[in-house]
Amino acid sequence: MIQVDTLASIGLIAVLVTLVVTGVGQGRQMRRDADVRADRSAAVKAARSEVLALTQVSTSTSDEAIRKLIAGATDDFQAQLQDQAETFRAAVSQSKVTSTGSIAAAGLTSLEGAKATVLVAASGTVKNTKATQAAPRTYRMTVRLEKVKDRWLVAGLEFVA
Repeated sequence: MIQVDTLASIGLIAVLVTLVVTGVGQGRQMRRDADVRADRSAAVKAARSEVLALTQVSTSTSDEAIRKLIAGATDDFQAQLQDQAETFRAAVSQSKVTSTGSIAAAGLTSLEGAKATVLVAASGTVKNTKATQAAPRTYRMTVRLEKVKDRWLVAGLEFVA
C-alpha cells in the first residue's frame, strides 16, 4: 500500500514538472515575440534611413548619399546602385540639385522570415536649375528589405502613387 506522503510527493513532482515545461514553452514564445518586434523595428528603421538618404541629395552631398544608399543595400541592389551612381551623380551636379527631406511616416506592411516590406511617406523640397525656388515634394515609396547577417538591407525601392 502506497503511503499518503508518497502520493503527495509524486503529485508535487508532477505539478512542478508541468510548471517547468509550461514556463520553458512560454519563455521561448516570449523570446520569439521579442525577436519579431526587434525585426519589425529594425526593418522600418533601415527603410527610413535609406529613403532619407535618397531625399536629401544635393550637389555637395551626392557622393555621401550614394555611399549611404550602397551601404544600406543588399549585394544585388548595391550592384544596381553602383551601375547608376555616375549617371545619378552627373544629373544631380548638372542640374545643381539641392534637396531636403524628412520622413512623415513609415510602416511595416509585411514581415516573413528574413524578408520585409515597408511603406515610407516622405516630404521635402527640391531646388535646381529649372526650379530656382525650393518646390515642395511628397514621396511614397515601397521598400523591400532582406535580413542579411542580422542586418536589414534594402533589396529594392519603388516610388508609388
